[in-house]
Amino acid sequence: HIGTYFCRFLSGQNKIKITVNDTNIQPWSPIPEGSRSLSEQSIGNVRIHPYILPHHKEFKDQAVFEKAAGIKGWNAQQGVYIYRNDRLLINGGWLRQKKMKLDEHTKLARIIIELDSSSDLHWHVDGSKSRASIPSGPIKQHIDAICRKTRKEAEEVYRHRGKVISRTVA
Repeated sequence: HIGTYFCRFLSGQNKIKITVNDTNIQPWSPIPEGSRSLSEQSIGNVRIHPYILPHHKEFKDQAVFEKAAGIKGWNAQQGVYIYRNDRLLINGGWLRQKKMKLDEHTKLARIIIELDSSSDLHWHVDGSKSRASIPSGPIKQHIDAICRKTRKEAEEVYRHRGKVISRTVA
């Protein structure tokens, strides 16, 4: 849990070290190596970066695949990740957007949204910095479109890989 929410502080150039009961906390990034980056976009001071994760057959081994699943598992970790000043606020899910539910076929879709503290009021970031919601209006429509496109591409990767496997087995 700590490695998920504070991943960006535990890795990188100015990384910090956190230990719990003499155990070093390891960072967990929602974007594993080999993920395909879609076009990053900025809307004011908000950056949105969608990714399609590799199909499970593309991971080098089962341990790496299982680590990429995250603390909630593959299906529950799909969706939007909101960071505020490099701390994770929202750990996956589709933020109650219309007709977007967790689905096996879209589990390879992950979208990073980065905010700074000037976005707190507009994004309804609570005092404990543990919740946020997409503001209504054009930004919500824009993020909705990005989510739909990312989900569609993730589903194509998931289904295409399955078709290739079934053709080679038959």
